[in-house]
Amino acid sequence: STSWTHPITLNVYSDSFDANVVPTTLLATVTQNVTIPWRPAADPTCSGGTAWRAGDGNCYNGLAFNATFDLSSLNATLTNSIVVGVAFNTQSYGAAPIGSAGPYNSLNVGVPTSQTASVGTDSNSNGVFWNTSFAAFYADGGAGGVGTFREDTNWAPNGTVALQIEATQVCTPTGFSRDGMDLTAAQIGGTVSSELDATGCNIGLYVDGDNPGGVASGADIHGANYFGVVVNGTSANVQDGSIHNIGEVPFNGTQHGNAVFYTAGASGTVDGNTVSLYQKGGIIVDGTDTAVTVTNNAVTGLGQVDFIAQNGIQISRGATALVKGNTVSGNWYTPKSFVSCGLLFFQAGGVKQQANNLFDNEINLCNVGRGGGNYNPGS
Repeated sequence: STSWTHPITLNVYSDSFDANVVPTTLLATVTQNVTIPWRPAADPTCSGGTAWRAGDGNCYNGLAFNATFDLSSLNATLTNSIVVGVAFNTQSYGAAPIGSAGPYNSLNVGVPTSQTASVGTDSNSNGVFWNTSFAAFYADGGAGGVGTFREDTNWAPNGTVALQIEATQVCTPTGFSRDGMDLTAAQIGGTVSSELDATGCNIGLYVDGDNPGGVASGADIHGANYFGVVVNGTSANVQDGSIHNIGEVPFNGTQHGNAVFYTAGASGTVDGNTVSLYQKGGIIVDGTDTAVTVTNNAVTGLGQVDFIAQNGIQISRGATALVKGNTVSGNWYTPKSFVSCGLLFFQAGGVKQQANNLFDNEINLCNVGRGGGNYNPGS
């Protein structure tokens, strides 16, 4: 036999904790018989004669392998930040010790010292959650309890547990309509500060008066086909994020696919973002009483295309804005029927623009009514 099997349990918790940083909400649990490969036979030329020699010439005691758990039948809803635990029984340890010896006595969860998160974010590389009955193994000497699955600190020198979680994005109706549809969003309300994959949804982040939120440093919003971020009739900031790949796959000429959209009297600041790979528009401030400060963003269109007239930053239909210090490029429609603009002011209520770096656009600045150049952030 080249392998053996053992039941292993995967537990997924939300990031809600008690006073001793013990997870309080179990989101999902599954136990599976995992196939575990036998490690190669010992090589007597290795020190001690019990390790095996790998193809790289080095000797190892253990053999790393991946275990895959399927939680799809549970229909669990994950929070943006989760805690994952792996549990199994051995001869003397676990929730129900087996009482007899077996290969499971040498089974461990790998913690590579060089491992860093390549998908998603390890929000606390200095902490790990584990359960040990040895008080001295905890950084606090067991003061927070032993025999409990809780957070331990000072783990940064030891690396992080090698886990990858794949989840299907849930698209929730927003009540915000376009083209006769109630558009769905990957996230309604709350602050996005990490990756938000909105593939399959119409909107990445949707914010309104009942669902406040915004975009903070570290946000990576992508995959929606209508809007990356919608701020509808409320105040919200979109700052230091990356909003990209907003539109159809592949991009086409339908008039949607806008990275950031403020409307219906919304207000706030759009600052320091990288906006790219949008189908129709980069940053749009639209509608009477909508007033937004748009500063220091890098907005990059698709370059010269023949299927849609893109616009980098658009202030339109009674909206007011301060547009300053942005770099806008790559908005260019090659047919002569319509024009792409780096900055488009269309029947605006008042726009003040200065110190913007505009280049490689079909027309850098299209002024179809800027409203006198006045900016009223309090409107």
